[in-house]
Amino acid sequence: MKQSKLIQLLSLLRPREIEQFDELLQTSFFSTKTETDQLWAYLKPRCGKWSKLDQELDKDKIQRSLFGDQASSNKSLRNTMSELTRHLEFFLIMGLLKQESLPRKKLTIKALERRKLYEQFALATQNLIRWHPEAGLRSSSYHLDLMDLHHHYFFHPSTEKQDPKIDDIQRAMGHLDAFFVLRKLRYCCELLNRHYILGEEYQIELLDEVQALASKQLSEETPLVYIYLDLIQIFLHGYSDQNYQRIKERLIHSTLRDDEQQTVLYYLININTRQINQVGSPEVIREGLELYQIGIDREILVRNKEITYVTYLNVANKGSVIGEFEWTRDFIEKYRKFLPKAWQKDAYKAALATYHFHRGEYEEVPSIMSDLKFPPTTYTLMLRCVLLRSLYELAMLNQSYQSLFDAELENLYRYLKYHEYMREEAKAAYERFRRFTNKLAGIRRKGPIDEQRRADLHQQLREQYPIAVPRWLHQKIDEL
Repeated sequence: MKQSKLIQLLSLLRPREIEQFDELLQTSFFSTKTETDQLWAYLKPRCGKWSKLDQELDKDKIQRSLFGDQASSNKSLRNTMSELTRHLEFFLIMGLLKQESLPRKKLTIKALERRKLYEQFALATQNLIRWHPEAGLRSSSYHLDLMDLHHHYFFHPSTEKQDPKIDDIQRAMGHLDAFFVLRKLRYCCELLNRHYILGEEYQIELLDEVQALASKQLSEETPLVYIYLDLIQIFLHGYSDQNYQRIKERLIHSTLRDDEQQTVLYYLININTRQINQVGSPEVIREGLELYQIGIDREILVRNKEITYVTYLNVANKGSVIGEFEWTRDFIEKYRKFLPKAWQKDAYKAALATYHFHRGEYEEVPSIMSDLKFPPTTYTLMLRCVLLRSLYELAMLNQSYQSLFDAELENLYRYLKYHEYMREEAKAAYERFRRFTNKLAGIRRKGPIDEQRRADLHQQLREQYPIAVPRWLHQKIDEL
């Protein structure tokens, strides 16, 4: 029962909300069954203590407490839990409506329409059209709302449709077109982004037509159109610094919805990541860190005091790579508490591992990473890459690390061979890195090399592209 939807929802309630829900259940607004009241009476004093109540949340114990030894007690408990869950969901909806005026106003209009209060319905509709809270954003959601408002007003039986001043259907059509174009552009960007990053192929109908229509009709109304059009150009035709900088400037200086800011920011991060993989210069990496800093400062990437472990590790890695050690360590410590609990320990240790590696504190890395657990993603590859490079550095200083270095070479080989989630391009890049790192280790053990041999190795490395962390490999060649 501890994993039930009811308990999960109750665990989200603050003490004041528990009391408010209790008060709501006792009003005449709800007609609850006796068993539902009994179940709530059993659960209420236990709210906030779920982690300590495994035995008291035993399903059989609660069944016996509420229904005795009836043969149908299992079914009765399920029904009772379902009823209490429905009431709790209604309570959560009421709380949301109390906080957000827009859905409340839309529901008010719908209620007035159903009660056949035409004059009040018409006035409320026109007021929301004039003073819609997202009027200055011109998002696709804004156009969808305005289309619906004009539609329902025009097609209301009491609206005089023959009046030439009534142009609501024309306005509804305009908002429909704007909604379609903006959503189409957003979905096109998402599919093209997936192709850009993952290599997946998608069929996108009407792409040229929608771009032309957006440029002709909507470009003056919303900066989001310009952003989408520039993104499509990059996704289709490759990186353009001019397009990239225009997108970034509009993201910073234009007024966009939070979800649109987040989407555009992630697209820019993906574009920057690809540039890092292809160029790998400190300037490009610093640009990527700045994108993350924009997202953190605007609370786009830290929502409701929660940050994903992916964002957390990317920020820690980029800050460490470019030598922003003081800022990075502050970030690692400050935002560890915002990580999901499932990843709090491992993400924190992984961030510390990358931090110590880039500070040259290689001996710290193997012990930190000894018991890390992550899902099979490219971030696991990134961390394995950090571990292998640390062992490379340690083995050159102390032969006792050579066996660990050789073992990690074999571990990385097996990991690349047996994990099918990765794209072949990523597998190939990390396999080239593994082989070249092993090659450099063998050369270094034999002693210094001359300038011609060093130049030959640089050329061999360039011929290996794309390859993981090429900048580090070039540095290791220079150290031979």
